[in-house]
Amino acid sequence: MSLLRINDEAPDFAAENLRFQVALSFPGTKRDYVEALANRLKKSLPKNQVFYDRDFQAHLARPDLDVLLLKIYRARSSLVVVFLAKDYATSDWCGLEWRAIRDMIKKKSGKQVMFVRFDGRRYRWNVSIDGYLDATVFTPEQIATYILERVNDNA
Repeated sequence: MSLLRINDEAPDFAAENLRFQVALSFPGTKRDYVEALANRLKKSLPKNQVFYDRDFQAHLARPDLDVLLLKIYRARSSLVVVFLAKDYATSDWCGLEWRAIRDMIKKKSGKQVMFVRFDGRRYRWNVSIDGYLDATVFTPEQIATYILERVNDNA
């Protein structure tokens, strides 16, 4: 008896074993924008180099998802792109991801973090000197181009 792969498009390796060039942290209310951006990034980067949650559903359906996400955002990604919006502050999953991002900033790994804002709000975790890209000005394709620039700079 042989086992057949159900979906040839599924990632070849478990998410916890991959090293991502880019990981995306965003509230679900901004999924359409982020998905368009993720699709653009995936066209420019090698397979399995962008952590976008919908691409790893089989690997994320587990009881210790919080541990896996902390590992992906803190230790398995070269650049974490944080999409800030009002809903980011109230999302449980974004709150968990933010813990890993705060730890990166604390360890002076700020060059591994990139902020994209959907509004002009000040958030309790940002200070006035933090730089960001404005998603109300730039399209997903333009933001993806800026992310790719950072990936190349961080390499």
